[in-house]
Amino acid sequence: MSIISEWNKFINKIMWIWVWDSEQRRAKRITDAIIQGKNNKLIIFSQKNKNRNSVSGLSIKIKGNNNTIQIDGSSKFLNSSISVSANNSTIIIGRNSNYTGLNIHICCGDNQKVILGDNIRTFGVTANLNESNAQLIIKDNCLFSNNISIWPTDGHAIFDKETKQRINNMTGPTEIGEHCWIGENVKITKNTRLAPNTVVGIGSVVTKSFDEEYTAVAGNPAKVIKRNIIWDGDLYHTFDN
Repeated sequence: MSIISEWNKFINKIMWIWVWDSEQRRAKRITDAIIQGKNNKLIIFSQKNKNRNSVSGLSIKIKGNNNTIQIDGSSKFLNSSISVSANNSTIIIGRNSNYTGLNIHICCGDNQKVILGDNIRTFGVTANLNESNAQLIIKDNCLFSNNISIWPTDGHAIFDKETKQRINNMTGPTEIGEHCWIGENVKITKNTRLAPNTVVGIGSVVTKSFDEEYTAVAGNPAKVIKRNIIWDGDLYHTFDN
């Protein structure tokens, strides 16, 4: 093998290490939260009980009044962000979770709320709340794949042409029950609820509530395709109780 070929391989290896390192540095950067407005609170619970205004891997921006973001310090973030441009909104993030590519956007309405439970894993989830009193609740032990969109509100109004009455009203929170597995490219819309132990198939669009536990739902719009199932975060060929 020629000296030039060996040299090119060496240079390519150095370049790969440099790119990887720069990406890791950006992903794990610790950036102080940007907070504008009155009476906003960023509360980060840490085992060291120190006052903190930043979280590694998480960008935080607040613009408005009387907003609260509460994060348990045991949860980890990578390439994630929270932005709030509203008033009187609340975000609560629980314990022992690993968030990659989690993006929460709150705007265009007051008194909105996001509650994330414990032991949650994400690999690419964007939640958009943009109407007063909108809520997103995700309970414990859920697993999310990548490129998932959650819309607890529509963002724009639709009216009946004759009556002039709005027909796409938000009637309640969007809720994902305990121990749900949401597949890649899933879209979840307003006024939906997933019962605990639900699996949502790749590319599905969830437009209504599913109240039956231990089901798999899939399709556009999603419907029940399998009952009496249970899933595990690891891959086994047999299941032990």
